[in-house]
Amino acid sequence: MNMDLSNFKAALLASGLLTLTAGMAQIPPALVQVAPAKTISIAPFQDVPATVYSVNRAHIAAELDGRLLEVLKTGSIFNPGDELVQLDDEDYTISLREAEVVVSREQARLEYLERETDRLARLSESDHVSKTQLERTRSERNVSQQELQAGKVRLSRAYFNLERLSIKAPFAGIVTERIKRPGEWVAAGDDIIAVADPTRLEIRARASALNLPHLSIGQIIKIRDANQNSTAKIVSIVNVGDTESGLYDIILQPDSAIWYAGQSLRVSLPTQAARSALAIPRDALVIRRDGISVFRIADNKSEKIDIQTGIASGDLIEAIGDLSDGDQLVIRGNERLRPGQDVQIKPAR
Repeated sequence: MNMDLSNFKAALLASGLLTLTAGMAQIPPALVQVAPAKTISIAPFQDVPATVYSVNRAHIAAELDGRLLEVLKTGSIFNPGDELVQLDDEDYTISLREAEVVVSREQARLEYLERETDRLARLSESDHVSKTQLERTRSERNVSQQELQAGKVRLSRAYFNLERLSIKAPFAGIVTERIKRPGEWVAAGDDIIAVADPTRLEIRARASALNLPHLSIGQIIKIRDANQNSTAKIVSIVNVGDTESGLYDIILQPDSAIWYAGQSLRVSLPTQAARSALAIPRDALVIRRDGISVFRIADNKSEKIDIQTGIASGDLIEAIGDLSDGDQLVIRGNERLRPGQDVQIKPAR
């Protein structure tokens, strides 16, 4: 009886193994996507906040005292040379007319004194007039010449002031703030409107002394916000730090026009010199409680490789382990993959 029971158990075990083997033989290859491991230059980075600014931005101020007649509204778009502000010109027109009268009067007086000087000079040659009278007339003529010149200067100033009552745009842009409104009185130097060019942008970040030795003019830096990634080129490094914060201003020129003036970004600044390292896509990582691994594909079979991770760089991360440049690693479909399993590689889109 015992012998029969033992044979029965053995038969059941053999039957189970055969069923399992047949089942495994029927399992189709796992569908996966792969990407290569590659050797790159990599460095640890520190994310710092940054802000997008307009390169051309200004507060437009009054050059003269006066009452405002016209001021462009907030949001108005303008081109170089367009009128932004117009002040009342009544008082300055009166000053111009006064200057024109003075110049006309001094011109007439000078012409008379020049004729009189010539006449007295001829009479002086025959002693019909005294030398003193001739010298006095010449002196009056010289003074009149100077008065005429001063009057012409005042007339030029009056014309110049009239032109300054109309403030023209120094560059193309948009009105970002209307500080004063028509009807208000402004003094010379008072801000009237704020303007900016939204098409010419720069990015300003603040670096620490840890970053500074690893930054240089022309260096390409990664930038991002919550939705987009891009790059920017360093165009200026102000290597004199703020005495309170100990930080240094870094100015970058964005490589694309996807940003807006006033936008907040994150900028990745290196904290150490770059070095060569083997990097893999982050999606290749299989993270479990017992460690981190990846699946390498060779001859359409999966091989599990235990690794350690190092420096990250965007979508790539340094991999330390039994991997080589060019190894094909699973980046999609590795969640349920088993060592030694057959795979079918799905072409990348």
